[in-house]
Amino acid sequence: FPVTITGDTRWIGNDLWYAIQWTNLHAHGSGWLSAEGLSFSVPGTNAPVWSSFDTLSPDLGSYLRGLGGNTGAVVYDESRHHYYTDNMNGEFTVASSMKVPIMLTFLTMTENQGREPNGNEMYLLQTMIENSDNDSAQALFLEIAGMGPIQALLGRLDISGFAPNYDEWGWSTISPLAMVRLLTALHDG
Repeated sequence: FPVTITGDTRWIGNDLWYAIQWTNLHAHGSGWLSAEGLSFSVPGTNAPVWSSFDTLSPDLGSYLRGLGGNTGAVVYDESRHHYYTDNMNGEFTVASSMKVPIMLTFLTMTENQGREPNGNEMYLLQTMIENSDNDSAQALFLEIAGMGPIQALLGRLDISGFAPNYDEWGWSTISPLAMVRLLTALHDG
């Protein structure tokens, strides 16, 4: 996580230590950090920062690790361009979360056609998202012509970590990182 070097330094043995201050989503503090534990980035760069859930909460990090490979989680703090991760590339059944890529693919299709969704399509979108209606999702899935356009959209968004199931869309798999990137794309328009 990002730290601010306050200016004080000290040598302990052969190691240089920096006095630091830090802030994350839930806490702040100060202390000392070995120069070996620091990596520098140029101010103003937009490179993402990656850290484990331990940075947010050691208890949460410990809990997630205790679950083994059965879970994966990613939180993206868009304001700080910071990812907090645990098993971010694990493959998990997408289930009803597949309705998000179906919706985005459908909306991309109508935008490319230069039109807005008609009344029936709006009904299908609304019931698919608000009520998790599988019949509405299937109707829209067929309208976008299946899995190919979804994969093409994810490719254009440079999102990897999705493995389609051509027989049953809900049994496709996605990584937590891929889902966060997809939801970030939705948020950012």
